[in-house]
Amino acid sequence: MEAKKYLNQIEAIEQMAKEETIQILKNNAQGQCIEFDCDNDEENEAYCESTFRVMTGDDEIILICAVGLDENDHLVFKAETLNGFEYNDDEWFEFDEFTHGYVDVYNFVVTNLQYAKKH
Repeated sequence: MEAKKYLNQIEAIEQMAKEETIQILKNNAQGQCIEFDCDNDEENEAYCESTFRVMTGDDEIILICAVGLDENDHLVFKAETLNGFEYNDDEWFEFDEFTHGYVDVYNFVVTNLQYAKKH
């Protein structure tokens, strides 16, 4: 028996989702950033349906509400705290080594690619 059999599979899936998400955004002519304009009714609805929770390495649960690529083609995020405040002063950030959720990031990007914009 291999104790980490399924954990290794989860890690592999997360890595594949991360890499494919980067390629989708990198090759998207419309833009490499999905950040909703909540003054627009359609985008506000998409925002409400698309945010998802992740746990940071500091054991804080945050809601991911924007995904993009930085100048080095690394995934970056914007988030809110569970009580509705901006996380990280509304600045783009990268996941730390303990934060996982790339399958959800992939879903977020693929579902909302029509809202992509330039940074």
